[in-house]
Amino acid sequence: MDTDVEQQQNNMDTDFEQSATAVNTVLEQFTTLATVPHDPPTTITTGPEVLYRLTKAAQFYPVLRDNSNGFDLPLQNDLHLEPFTILKVNLGVCIQFPPNFCGLLINKSSAITLFKTKVYLGLIDHGYTKELQAVIQNISQHPQFLPAGLAIAQLLVIPAPIPKFTMCLADNLPKETERGGFGSTGQHFERVLPSF
Repeated sequence: MDTDVEQQQNNMDTDFEQSATAVNTVLEQFTTLATVPHDPPTTITTGPEVLYRLTKAAQFYPVLRDNSNGFDLPLQNDLHLEPFTILKVNLGVCIQFPPNFCGLLINKSSAITLFKTKVYLGLIDHGYTKELQAVIQNISQHPQFLPAGLAIAQLLVIPAPIPKFTMCLADNLPKETERGGFGSTGQHFERVLPSF
């Protein structure tokens, strides 16, 4: 019994050491990136052009990588986040989407797994051309340091035709539209047991 507990403790220690090593490696990479001038992103695929410009304060380009659905948006300045703090952060880039496209600003998985930081989902409408901003939260009980150049968010450029409809005020809505709220369509599923 004691050997099981010791083995579990050893596994936990190993997992912690591997996580700490991974975080330190990422921080070293981004410290290096902070001192190296970056080339602008290149066109990887064909399709409508997404125009962008950097703000005067920007230090880092957005990065578009092969086989990625979105492009990475790096922090332009070092960021210190106290536990559970929420901040709005400028990302140093302005975007002009082509007609019938918009952007979804989302978290990078590494922001949560390595830095315990959440980027809140944001919809960027086709007509918005000011500097992109992210709402970021430290979701841990400890202060977090995020270095300039660290990609914490990614932007998906998605087709989204602007719908054509008219809003009409009504006294009543048809009864068949009145279904329940959250969870009303069911939340419990039958377990699928493996067949042998």
